[in-house]
Amino acid sequence: MLTPVSTHFWDAWIVAKPLKLIELLEFEDKEIPLSALMRDGRFMLDERSQKYIKVKVTGSTVRLQADRFVGTFPVSDELYVLVTPRTKLTSLSFMLARSGEVPSAIQGFSGRYLPDFVASEHAARVYGPSLVADMERIVRRGLVKEYSRNDDPSPWRGRFRASETVTRWYAKGIRFKHVFDQIELSVATTKNMALKAATVMVRDWYAENAPKSQVVRRANQVLRELGGVPSWEGHEEVLSRLLFDELSCETNRSYRLDRGAQWLSFAILQGALPNVEKRGTTPLDSLIIDVSRVFEGFVRRELGSQLEPLGFTVLDGNEKDNTNTFFADVKFYEVHPDIIVRRQAGAPVVIDVKYKLNPDDRDRYELLSFMDAFEASVGAFICPAVKGSGDKVMGTTRSHRTMHCLRFDLAAHSLAHESGLLGKKVAGLAVS
Repeated sequence: MLTPVSTHFWDAWIVAKPLKLIELLEFEDKEIPLSALMRDGRFMLDERSQKYIKVKVTGSTVRLQADRFVGTFPVSDELYVLVTPRTKLTSLSFMLARSGEVPSAIQGFSGRYLPDFVASEHAARVYGPSLVADMERIVRRGLVKEYSRNDDPSPWRGRFRASETVTRWYAKGIRFKHVFDQIELSVATTKNMALKAATVMVRDWYAENAPKSQVVRRANQVLRELGGVPSWEGHEEVLSRLLFDELSCETNRSYRLDRGAQWLSFAILQGALPNVEKRGTTPLDSLIIDVSRVFEGFVRRELGSQLEPLGFTVLDGNEKDNTNTFFADVKFYEVHPDIIVRRQAGAPVVIDVKYKLNPDDRDRYELLSFMDAFEASVGAFICPAVKGSGDKVMGTTRSHRTMHCLRFDLAAHSLAHESGLLGKKVAGLAVS
């Protein structure tokens, strides 16, 4: 197996050794020669991508097959794969932020984004482990220092400033005062304070939500090593703006070895994730997104925002309190519909969100079992809209259960408008 090579910091290395890109759609496959993954007679495959990309060796070729995950994946030290959604989307980043789903990040492999960020409540959770790992390397190597002016200089030390001395004192007849300029090499820099503040935020998040995680112990160790760096006393948003201004002034040729960690700290301080649809040069861990789960979470939240003000209840069937049992006399087998919509004491509408063009036989049997378990007479699939498709009644069973297929246009100019239309459709099913 290939030992993962961190590309966070190596801007210059990437310029000197460009990586070969293979583009795939979700579930698409492509063959490459076996020699592309051979190094010194050994088959080299980056183990970080194995759960996202299926690899099958046949003779002298290697078949790479994308799964349901979208993002950038390292395959070897010279090859990476970019998987894009099979369905045209108006804004995957907006859907991700609204869905509440947490993307994964491939630690140590840069996805290279533009400095364009989308607010997210999961920034510390997603990028926290990577920041702590980077900070461990930084403190071992030593913090980068910068020259800064001492605002409270010691008397008669530093560079004598004749012009300021004359202007400020001699011109007023004062001859025993002089102006000196003192510049010190210090770790008290904006960038180091941002790294420390972001590490504190990561430590606090994991201490509250995952106290047994190794991230807490490792972050505390890093913070002990950062004792000489002043703590930021103001609001994190101000610090993130100062950091962004400094990072934006840096060029690719004036890179720093901690540049990747600086962008991670900016994302955490800002509470944001990069816009995954825009490629650039900003070194951040590659985000991996399960679009099917994002679509489900997005639809659930949009229906909630549309229907709850009208007196409907929108429930997540995956939560323990909202499940039901498959059999009436056996409590072992549970069913978990994606969404349950109910108005007051009326019969519920059971919804199954499918990120596919059309539901198949298995999907229909599954939705029918949901409807039976929840005693619902109406059930619906919500699928992406495709050219030539529209909403339809799929049929009514002999037990008088009606199944619908509703379409959501993910490429619509306004997703908010499309959400409003979907809310009206589901409301109509719930009161029919």
